[in-house]
Amino acid sequence: MRSILERSRYVVQVAVASLLVAAIAAIGWGVVKTFRFVSAVVSDDDVAIVKLLQTVDVFLLATVLLIMALGLYELFVGELTTPAWLEINDLGALKTKLGDVVVLVLAINFVELLVAGRDAIDLVLIAGGIALVGATLVALTFARDRGH
Repeated sequence: MRSILERSRYVVQVAVASLLVAAIAAIGWGVVKTFRFVSAVVSDDDVAIVKLLQTVDVFLLATVLLIMALGLYELFVGELTTPAWLEINDLGALKTKLGDVVVLVLAINFVELLVAGRDAIDLVLIAGGIALVGATLVALTFARDRGH
């Protein structure tokens, strides 16, 4: 039984491969959005800034997917040669990195809504929701770090 359990960690490679494929697809999607942004700039379109923010958003998503793939591989399968800031030693560290990017993506989405000219009440409610999610993630990270 022990041998089976020890080898079962390699099942995570399915998730790692899937996340890697998703990251590559998201990067391709980001390239397409980059061309759309450049087209909007060339045609002097007023929504160019929104297209730029959407492009950044997609590349952030691709980055998160890649970080998750690398992190899961390091946690379950084996060590990788990565920069020091990307070393993942436990699942909590991986969740913290995910939380950091989630807050960034939410902020970018808020700016997109702001530029799009949403109703002021809607913007205040959305900003409050984003602040609540961000504060919760920061509090959880603080509690986790303090517990170690």
